[in-house]
Amino acid sequence: MANTRVLNSNDIDIAEFYFPILVQCAKNRTKITYGKLVETAQRQPSAPAFVNGETAVGTGRRLYALRLLTVAAHLPDLSPLVVQQDTDHPGEGLIKVLGKNPDLDPIFDYDWSHVVSLSHQAKFF
Repeated sequence: MANTRVLNSNDIDIAEFYFPILVQCAKNRTKITYGKLVETAQRQPSAPAFVNGETAVGTGRRLYALRLLTVAAHLPDLSPLVVQQDTDHPGEGLIKVLGKNPDLDPIFDYDWSHVVSLSHQAKFF
């Protein structure tokens, strides 16, 4: 997972906010579009101001942060569940890493019932 991206605390905070939405998608065995992910996050009653300013355009950067956090927490990478509306495939950056049709079974088959939050899993961030 070599990458030269520099993440900031906002990237990590938003990734952690997206995490429970994507866990629910995994439990439901569904994908979600970039736009719907942002929209769903913004509709949460607990959505902080920094989430309300998000757009689908910046979501790839947040998903990269999410990938790092889930890998560090020994959890399946949830980012392949987020797809482009017109193609039903992940974004170009993720396709370069995982291919056009990543295997979603490890995500869907994982027992998410014991996962409370991402910050509880990866305490060192």
